[in-house]
Amino acid sequence: MQKGPLFGLKAHKMERDKMLKNFLDSIVFSDEPGDITDILTIIENPFLNKRGVDVPSLIFHRFYRNTEVPIALPLFSFYSILSAWCVLNKATYKVPLAGDRPYELDTWVMALAPSGAAKTLSIGEVLKMVPMNPETAKQIIEPNFQGANGPAAFVQQLDELPDGRGFWYQDEASQMFKLIEQIGHPMAEIKEFLLKMKDHKEITRITKDEKLVTKPIVMTQFFINTIDSMARAVSDESMKDGTLRRYQFAIAQKDDRNFTDFSLYELQNLSDDILVDEMLSVFSQNISSKSYEFDDDSKVMYQRMFKVFWEKQYSKFMSGSENIYRTHMMEAFKYAIFHHIIHKKEGSLIGGESMQHGLKIVMFLLNSLQSFIKYRLNATPEDITERRTLIENVQKFISEQDGKPGFGLRSVYRKFNIKKDDVMQMLKAIKKHDPKFKTSLYEKIK
Repeated sequence: MQKGPLFGLKAHKMERDKMLKNFLDSIVFSDEPGDITDILTIIENPFLNKRGVDVPSLIFHRFYRNTEVPIALPLFSFYSILSAWCVLNKATYKVPLAGDRPYELDTWVMALAPSGAAKTLSIGEVLKMVPMNPETAKQIIEPNFQGANGPAAFVQQLDELPDGRGFWYQDEASQMFKLIEQIGHPMAEIKEFLLKMKDHKEITRITKDEKLVTKPIVMTQFFINTIDSMARAVSDESMKDGTLRRYQFAIAQKDDRNFTDFSLYELQNLSDDILVDEMLSVFSQNISSKSYEFDDDSKVMYQRMFKVFWEKQYSKFMSGSENIYRTHMMEAFKYAIFHHIIHKKEGSLIGGESMQHGLKIVMFLLNSLQSFIKYRLNATPEDITERRTLIENVQKFISEQDGKPGFGLRSVYRKFNIKKDDVMQMLKAIKKHDPKFKTSLYEKIK
């Protein structure tokens, strides 16, 4: 039997409800993500500001002292620029145990911050720090794709990218997502293009007048927006169909700096000889067509932390979303390579120190994802109280009835008038979060 659009809408709603309940269960059992305002976890030298210190730390010092801009904004602006430079130079890497397939170093990051956080200023100032190419009198890397107001112009721009390689910086990205989410809107066609672009496929657009086929697209994307606007713009469908999974969120919350101490940003102090020289040193390296690989220490570290991160933290709110977790964790390989490049390490073999830093950044991105889901689902205190009461009553009923003749999952469905899937999900959450609770019903869940 063919499944119509109403079935699809119902499926998306079920997916959204599942994520909401997972999130509520993690709160009920007192499991919160790490503090995403603690950007110091991914700053290597927060107390050193001198020559020889890594670029991200130098950027941290200058933005922290001269503005109250959330540090994640300039930091991930820099990482996106570095990613775009790697893409332009066709640098790739090989994943351990995955054979000789080359992987690209493109990142797709949405940097989300509160209103008034100087989002546009951040990437603008970091872009100014990029060294110039003496032959072209232009910076060695700059955005070369601007989006478009329709699919035809969008594909035409893609077709004009040199070797299909691009850097797309988009301000107020939620406006674009609102349009591509509207069924029947001309921009809705672009959603399919995004899915193919992330997989580095060629883009084909056929009209009655022409057929346009691009080269395979490899593109770094860096989108910025307010948190609330993007949370409203991303649809339930995008949370399910793979669109959401292709992006990482970097939520830039304000910290304890008082905005009244920065009546005027000291922009002339954001870049100085120390930072300029270090940026030049990083971007002067020859990475053209370089292929990076990972040593045994970094491979073992990744495998170990893949398991530890999941079991200790993220399984508690991402149960059923293992594919999103895996996609985020794979980004650790890219950020480990960025660390290797930033520190100007010789060769193309990535070691454990760099992988450690890559994993720290992935943890920040996963914590940001959990915070984005909180904004997206808008769980209220009443939702949390209602869910906690239901779980407590279910546990009490199971404890009283377990072992009695005829007791089973059906007894719980009928008692609380809830669906089988919800009971199964609840039992998984209880088993994960409350190991002291025992029941024979666990035998019924996978």
